[in-house]
Amino acid sequence: MLSMMNPPPEHAETPNWTSDSIATEQEIRDLVIAWARATEAGDLDAVKPLMDEDILFLTHGNKPFGHDTFIHHFENNVKQMKLNVSADVREVEVRGDLAFACTWLEIRITPPNAEPNTEPVTRTGYTLSVYRRRPGGPWRLWRDANLV
Repeated sequence: MLSMMNPPPEHAETPNWTSDSIATEQEIRDLVIAWARATEAGDLDAVKPLMDEDILFLTHGNKPFGHDTFIHHFENNVKQMKLNVSADVREVEVRGDLAFACTWLEIRITPPNAEPNTEPVTRTGYTLSVYRRRPGGPWRLWRDANLV
């Protein structure tokens, strides 16, 4: 089940919001939720258009990897598992055609062929994601540091 809460960080300064920046922040939040829902559903076709073509993932214990490695991992691992993702976007900052979001994730993973009463493995932690918008295009995930 997907949930999202949006409290501003206590340490954050109050930004000078405009209607454009509020709309852009919401676009980033919507992209985070769309990614989480598509991941839960194992829907690679829904995830692909959310990624920039030269995306780079930074994960714990691994070398950075790009689009093709992500696709391979998704097809061979994620699609086979039952996932419940909770994404709590804590902060979004937009600067021109770049934006970043700090998100707290909780992912509950049930492996394929698990016994009916098997408790899912729960992983939690922060991600720091950078989004890019190319001229005339939508926001897409460009860099993702995910320690979950």
